[in-house]
Amino acid sequence: MSTPREFDVVLYGATGFTGKICAKYLSKHPQNPKWALAGRNSERLKDLRSKLDLGDHVGTIQANSFDPDSLDAMAKRVKVVINIVGPYRKNNAEAVVKACVQNGTSYVDLSGETAFNATLIEKYHLAAQAKQSIIAPSVGFDSLPFDVTTFLAAQHAKQSAGPGSEIESVSVAVVAKGGISSGTISSAIDMHLDKSQLSPGKPDWLSPVSGRHTSDWYGSKYFPQFKKYGAFSPFTPHNHRIVNRTWGLLEQHESKLRYGKHFQYDDGIIMPFRPLALLVSLFTRIFGWLIANVALVSSPLLLADVRFDPTASPDLTICYSLASRVRYCVSLTVDFNSIVLPPMKVRWLLTKTLPENGGPPENVLINGKIDARALAKTSGPESKRSICTMRAKGDPGYQLTARMIVETALTICLESHRLPEIATKGGVLTPALVGADLISERLTRFADFTIECTEFEDPKSK
Repeated sequence: MSTPREFDVVLYGATGFTGKICAKYLSKHPQNPKWALAGRNSERLKDLRSKLDLGDHVGTIQANSFDPDSLDAMAKRVKVVINIVGPYRKNNAEAVVKACVQNGTSYVDLSGETAFNATLIEKYHLAAQAKQSIIAPSVGFDSLPFDVTTFLAAQHAKQSAGPGSEIESVSVAVVAKGGISSGTISSAIDMHLDKSQLSPGKPDWLSPVSGRHTSDWYGSKYFPQFKKYGAFSPFTPHNHRIVNRTWGLLEQHESKLRYGKHFQYDDGIIMPFRPLALLVSLFTRIFGWLIANVALVSSPLLLADVRFDPTASPDLTICYSLASRVRYCVSLTVDFNSIVLPPMKVRWLLTKTLPENGGPPENVLINGKIDARALAKTSGPESKRSICTMRAKGDPGYQLTARMIVETALTICLESHRLPEIATKGGVLTPALVGADLISERLTRFADFTIECTEFEDPKSK
C-alpha cells in the first residue's frame, strides 16, 4: 500500500443486519479507528448514521458491487474493506475483491461459500501477493473460531512435545447458542449452484498442497474435551477446507509452525446426549441434500419459526436451530403449508419470501454464547495433548461474528508491524494466518473473549 489512506476500514454493507451490528461495535471501539460506512443506498446510510449518532469523523461512501468505478473509488480510500454483503457469489463480491487487489487494499468477509473462496484463490492469490494485500474470507463464525483454536492448540502441543514434533490431529468441539437470519438461509440456498459445497468431501479443496485428509459424514462422535457426544454440523465441510488451507500454506512456506504431513482435522456441535447427536447429524445431511437437489419451499409464515429458543438450555439451542433449518427446507408438504415447484421457481420464490435484513431478536443476540475447544494431539509414543478454549457471551453468528470480522480487519491495518511472516507477503489467507495470536489478543482485549491454551490432562476417549 504505497499511498496514504483516508480510512483504516470501510464497512461495506453497513445497513444489513450484521452490518449494523458491526457499525455499532466500531462506533464504540476504544481505539477510535478511522472508518466509514459504505453501501449502495445513500438514504439508508444516512438513516444509520442518525440512529448511531455518528460524528463527522465517520465517513460515508456510496458503492455498488455491480458498479466497478464505485468500488475502485472506495478501495482507493481505505486500508481494509470489510464486506458484509452476502451471499458473496450472488452479490458479485468478486468485483469488490478485484478492486481491492488492484489498489493494494486488504479485504475481509464472512463467506461460508467454499466455491467463492476457491475462485478468489484461483484468480487473486498471486495478484494479492504482488501487491502485499491480504484477502481473508471466512473470518466470522465460518470459520475463525475453528481455524484459530486449531492453530493455537497445535502450537501449544508442539511446544510441549519439543523440537521436531508433529501434530497428528486436532478435534474442535463447540457449544453454541444463538439465532439465524434470512441472510444465512439465503447463502445456503445460493450454494445449490455447486452441490459439493454442502457435502463433506473435498477437504483439500482450498489447500495449495494435497494431503491425506479425510472428511466424512458421521452420526455421532465423542469429544473428550467436553466428555460428550457431538453432531456433524452444516459448518463442518467449510471448516475442514479453511483449516486445511492453513495446513497447506504452512507446508508450502515450509514454516516452522506447520502442523505436520499427516495432520487430520475434525469438528462437531456438542449435544446433551448421543441420540440427539445422531438425530441432528441426520437433519444436517438431509438439509444439505435438499438444498442441492430438491424443489421444496415453505410458506413465508414458516420463517417465524426459524429461530433458537432463548429459554432453552445452552446445549439444546443449537439443536433447535438445526432442526428449524431442516424443517424450513424439508417442509413436509401439507403439514407445513408447502408447495412443490420446479427448482428454479422454488428458489426464486423462497428468496422473495425472506424478510430483507431479518435476524434474531435483541434478547437472543445478547444471551447467546460460544464455547469452542480445540484438542490437539502430537504423533509418536510420547504423545502430548493441548487444548485451546475460546469463550464469549453473545450470539455466535452475529454479535460475536461482528467482533471477529472487525478485529481481524483492525489486526491487518493497526497491527501491520506485528503481522506474521506469511501475512506480510499477502495473498488469500485464512484467519489463523492473518495472525492467530494477534487476533486472539485483540478479541480478548477489546471484544470480551476468553482464549487460553493449556495441557490436556484427561486422556480418556471412546
